[in-house]
Amino acid sequence: MAPRALTRSLSAITRPILAKRGAAFASLVAVWPEIVGPRLGDDTAIEKLVQPRDRGPGTLNLRVTPALALEVQHLAPQLIERINSYLGYAAVNRITLVQAPLQRPTGRRTTRARVLRDPLAESRAAEQAAVIEDPELRESLQRLGRHLLAKRAK
Repeated sequence: MAPRALTRSLSAITRPILAKRGAAFASLVAVWPEIVGPRLGDDTAIEKLVQPRDRGPGTLNLRVTPALALEVQHLAPQLIERINSYLGYAAVNRITLVQAPLQRPTGRRTTRARVLRDPLAESRAAEQAAVIEDPELRESLQRLGRHLLAKRAK
């Protein structure tokens, strides 16, 4: 079987979802924090956009943390205005709130820097990265070198 372009595979997966929910839904989900701001973007999430059969303005179902629900309810007219101005047409005329905890993506696990048992390998990693001028990049490359040398030592 010959390799296929990723876009062809993704379009086969996303086409049914976008056909069912609409391109407006996908667009809103992608830029939600930009539309509503970082504070509301962190504590709210779009669940679905329900559009009537006549393709008029629909209802946006919005999951919101219970502590913020009352505030979001009062901000609903402004949110509808922002959403519709972003999309360029009246896609939403009502917001329905679902009070529930948000499922947040798990944060990146922090890993401790590996300590090499071989001081020669540690100095070799530092020596190879020493030519890099940018201190952040140099530190990142040193960590990568320590990691690779520690894996190789196993």
